[in-house]
Amino acid sequence: MGICGAKDNWTMARFVVTPERVEMAKKADHIFISMIREAGLYDKIGQAFAALDPSKAVGVMGDKRTYENVVLLRVVETTDFMTANPYPFEHGFLTSVSTRIINEVHGVCWVAYDYTSKPPGTIEFLRGILPILGAYPHSLPVHTLS
Repeated sequence: MGICGAKDNWTMARFVVTPERVEMAKKADHIFISMIREAGLYDKIGQAFAALDPSKAVGVMGDKRTYENVVLLRVVETTDFMTANPYPFEHGFLTSVSTRIINEVHGVCWVAYDYTSKPPGTIEFLRGILPILGAYPHSLPVHTLS
């Protein structure tokens, strides 16, 4: 599966990375990392980021049905990055993060938290999210917190 350029867009499989999608991912990431800092959790986390998933979700915004983007949150605790566990946020914190992202990032109607350990998972996402994290010229920062 190769990445190929087409004008101002990059594609991987059926996921098209546009400047608008990169901006959505950057805004969501900024909100997420800012809230981690505000909660005093920044120094307790090994790595954290928000990414835009290639899938979309059905939601309800106001009184109408919507078909919008999904933001995935990934945060791990680790000492060696060979193994990692998801950070055990309190439910209220994740609810607040989700509400802010949905209210402040236009085009997002769904926020999910990845609760997979490593192994079997990886710390970074390797699905269609990869272009947002590295292949696009304005790549989304991945925060390594240590």
